[in-house]
Amino acid sequence: MEIKLQNSVSGLSVGGLQKKSSTAAGTGGGNASSTSSARVSPEMSLRLSEIKQRLLSEPSVDDARVARIASAVQSGNYEINPQRAAEKLIAMEQKLPEFS
Repeated sequence: MEIKLQNSVSGLSVGGLQKKSSTAAGTGGGNASSTSSARVSPEMSLRLSEIKQRLLSEPSVDDARVARIASAVQSGNYEINPQRAAEKLIAMEQKLPEFS
């Protein structure tokens, strides 16, 4: 699995995706098809930069874990727990944002 980060902090805050928003009552403006854009405070921008640097400095793959699992698979000692796998998939899906 590879995680690609954009080069700008604003790319981290918005991620290149904009969610369609409906016009909120009392905010004026009647264009329901406009997209919302996130504004990032200087503090949040600094925090995002720090997180980005930490993520870029970490290896994207835990080589030791991969080696342990590969060894267990090759030796026939790797057991799959279907219940745990299903729970992890459901939890991951619940964390995904909904875009409509």
